[in-house]
Amino acid sequence: MQDASKINPVGSTALMVAHLRAIEANRPDKLFEDPFASVFADEQLAATMDGWLAQSEVLSALLRVRIRWVDDMVERALAQGIEQVVVLGAGCCTRAERFARPNVTFYEIDQAEVLAFKMSRLASAGHPYGAIGVPMDYTKPGQMEALPANGVQPTRKTLVLWEANSYYLLDSALRAVLRTLSELFPDVILVMDYLGPEVIRGESASPWMRSQAERLKSYGAPFLGSIEDMSRLAGEIGFQVEEERSFRALKDRMLPYLELGADEDLEYTCCVLTRPRPSQ
Repeated sequence: MQDASKINPVGSTALMVAHLRAIEANRPDKLFEDPFASVFADEQLAATMDGWLAQSEVLSALLRVRIRWVDDMVERALAQGIEQVVVLGAGCCTRAERFARPNVTFYEIDQAEVLAFKMSRLASAGHPYGAIGVPMDYTKPGQMEALPANGVQPTRKTLVLWEANSYYLLDSALRAVLRTLSELFPDVILVMDYLGPEVIRGESASPWMRSQAERLKSYGAPFLGSIEDMSRLAGEIGFQVEEERSFRALKDRMLPYLELGADEDLEYTCCVLTRPRPSQ
């Protein structure tokens, strides 16, 4: 069974989040179910994550509401007739296993080491891998354009999941990915999350976010990219904002009893982008 030693710091954050997904089952207020998450257990990374979770309730709240929100968006897109799901920087995402549907194809794009780790762990636990793995660094020029050569069909109605990735890219790379997605898929729903520029500048309104940014920097996975005005950016590259939800809005809806003070104002947003429909 493959271990996590070959996965870089950014990739290893996916294993930390898998640990959080695994322990969600023991919460009385659980927001989601992920019976596959425990197969990615790594003792050292789990201990690191437990240490971070013990320092503040914010990290747990942010990850839990994000995971539930993205799950909800996947279910909604499947109900709307999505034919293929493309997961960028898939990490240890298990939505291909949890949301498998007849005639819906899942593609997972990530580093070869991450995909190999994931496939090995699922196989060792007796679970079939639910996606088609595409090993590539999608952030490098020309790589995204190669998706059709790896089986992805741009003409199909497509859901793209870009979760917990955008802020690890420089602004130029972040925008290049968005532009390529707009050019590649004529009928697409893009689900993603992003940070505001205050976080990158070290000026977040959230004390926890300021400390978390420093923690991730020292860990080797610094925040790099941000979006100040998503509506303007989306319009520039051929998208429109269908839905946006701030961390505060998601927390108030899913964990209304949780009081986080100034940390509720952290500059973190989940959104859905679509292609504009022709005017009637």
